This record gives sequence, C-alpha cells and structure tokens, in this order.
Amino acid sequence: MPRGLIRYALRCALVLLPALGGLALIYLGDASRPFLPCPFRALTGWYCPGCGAARAVHAYLHLHVWQAFLFNPLLPFLAALLLLVAGPGLVRFCTGVQVRDRVPSARALIVFAAAVAVFTVLRNLPLPFLAFLKPF
Repeated sequence: MPRGLIRYALRCALVLLPALGGLALIYLGDASRPFLPCPFRALTGWYCPGCGAARAVHAYLHLHVWQAFLFNPLLPFLAALLLLVAGPGLVRFCTGVQVRDRVPSARALIVFAAAVAVFTVLRNLPLPFLAFLKPF
C-alpha cells in the first residue's frame, strides 16, 4: 500500500471512528431518559436549541423521522449547516483532495442565528399551541 494512502486512511479513521462510536452509543442508548444533562437547562430552566438533539439522533438512527422531528425540529437545519461548513474541510483532511469551501455569507449566518434565537424563545414560551417545540 502506498505511503500516502496509509496516511489518508489513518486520517479518515481518526475522523470516522469517534463519530461512528458516538452514533453507536446513541443508537444503543435508552431514549426514554435524557442522554446527557443540558447545562443551559440546569442553569436557566430553559430549553436550549440543542435540547432533545441526542434523542432526535437516536430516533433518526431507528428511522423514526417524525419522532426525531418532534424531539428537535431544528436539528436537520443545524446538521445541514454543519455539513456545508465542515464538510469540505473533512474531505480535504481525509483524502487530500482540494474541495471548494462553501462558507455561508455573513448575512445568511446572521439570519440563521436569529432563527435559532427565535426558536429558543418560542420553545420556552408557556403557550399550548407551541408545545410541539418542546423536546418531549
């Protein structure tokens, strides 16, 4: 095996093995109780934008898409943004292939941050018609 190929295989393993291990732990976990306590919720009593994300990933891994959406409706959008921003760097790190970075504009990031803030406020309002935003 060429030396460069071994180096790139080790780099991919460095990235993929912890990610796959984390997904395996979430897959095998019990979704009826929280996976990790949320420090933001412990300090403020409010649900953070990520509350319910581990249970949502658990539901996605078990192909329960609607249940996953109910745990955290923001997660698919956060995952898409993460792939958009970090994906090219991961491909470059693992394979050495130059991939064009797809960095969102500052305006798009501001709009997304505002949407996350509005989502956080709405999911914490004690209104019955917004109960679907709570991570249950």
